Amino acid sequence: MTDTSLLQTQTQQAFWAQQGACVQTVQHLLTTSSTPEVRAQLQQLIDHQSRVQALHYAFLNQFPDEPTLLPDVAIPQAPAPAVHQPTVSPTLSRSEATNAPPPPPDPRIPPPPSPAPTSSFRAHQITQPPAPPVPPDAAAEPPAPPPRAAVSPPEPLQPAHSDPRPSASSESKAPPRSAESVAWQAPSIEQRTIRPRHRVEFWLFQKLKRWAEQSSPRARFWVEKALEALLWHSQARRKVVDRNLELAFPEWSPQERHQLARKNYQWFVRFSLDVLEMGAWQGRANEFVDFVNLEVLDQALAEQRGVLMVGGHFGNWEYLCPALSERGYATTMYVGRQTNPLSDRLQNEERLRSGIQTIGKGRTATTELIEALRHNRAVGMLIDQDERSSGVFVDFFGIPASSSRGAAAFHLLQKSPVILFTCCYVGARIRITFERIPFQPSGHNEQDVPDLTARIQHSLEQQIREHPEQYFWMHRRWRTRPPEEPGLYENS
Repeated sequence: MTDTSLLQTQTQQAFWAQQGACVQTVQHLLTTSSTPEVRAQLQQLIDHQSRVQALHYAFLNQFPDEPTLLPDVAIPQAPAPAVHQPTVSPTLSRSEATNAPPPPPDPRIPPPPSPAPTSSFRAHQITQPPAPPVPPDAAAEPPAPPPRAAVSPPEPLQPAHSDPRPSASSESKAPPRSAESVAWQAPSIEQRTIRPRHRVEFWLFQKLKRWAEQSSPRARFWVEKALEALLWHSQARRKVVDRNLELAFPEWSPQERHQLARKNYQWFVRFSLDVLEMGAWQGRANEFVDFVNLEVLDQALAEQRGVLMVGGHFGNWEYLCPALSERGYATTMYVGRQTNPLSDRLQNEERLRSGIQTIGKGRTATTELIEALRHNRAVGMLIDQDERSSGVFVDFFGIPASSSRGAAAFHLLQKSPVILFTCCYVGARIRITFERIPFQPSGHNEQDVPDLTARIQHSLEQQIREHPEQYFWMHRRWRTRPPEEPGLYENS
């Protein structure tokens, strides 16, 4: 054996030794744990180890000249959680592993039932016992995978999460579902590029978040004043804000729009600090919230078609789903990814701890949203951003704006009620209001989608006009223009 082969063999032996030690620890915890959720997660680890061993044996069958580093043992397809599985040292030879006596049975564990025939992956030979005859009307078991089949990665260990409190009304309670349909799956940040600036931004974000959660009201007051003055005098997004106010309120005087812009920066600082404190008010959102027309949501959920809660970047929309979740409502948020993957994951984890299911924009978003509506969940989505070429042009403050057609499309597909929500600051509290958007489809989607979208945008506009200082005017809402119209933001 060459030096390179010897080094590879030693490296693989060390790797499998660590794997064996992990399996021993997991099996010990599995036999001593009494919590079903913990036992299920530990069993996932054992199943993953079995798949890794199976893949290794399949590799040995394809390349018989490679050194053997694992014992020749059968890999169970679905081992019972309570069955004790003897662990063989990864460095034993195959003959030693085969002839090694089994360990004495554990008196604490009942004898396992007779196992079903399973496949055994062995070097140079793969055996599969013949399948028993199956009646014609019985469902056939899926065949064993071929030796060269790709071994899929294990399911991520996700905490099974249910709604934190029982619903106060049986009409708004979603039917029971499996843990997989309730638990939130954190987005994989390994699949996104994490740059050094992302780590610096995340470090600063954590520092600010920790300060916001522990600061006194007096300290927060002075910090709000300082940040508002800093943003205002630094001209951050000032041209965009001024242009948007000029487009939305052409009848106002320049002095009135100037005062509105200053109040808009004050709102933005207050909202930002509230978002930083999100972890501090988990479980206490209803202490700061007043609901108006909550019966509108209850009546919509009674139809058992799910609810589309649509709104805009207006007030503090982050309070909606946590406050509803505390009252026992099954809520889902349709959110986009932030540019910083670390901050994005942290914020979604905090939403999970508040009992909120999160659906991110992607290829599977449509399927997940339909599933949420079929399980009678209240799905929140923001529909006031510029959608570029994928949107539909409807009037917003009297100017055509590229708007999301998603809420209208899901309503026509699932017949789910559409409710406009607003979360406005009123003094030291937040007032959450619900308004159902009535609509009678004509049967022609190419006409119904723009019509319903226009109604949603018009209702949102009426709410914004009551508190214009609390809208996100820093966004270029009218950036995308119809083909025959010029741009509106040339100098901003």
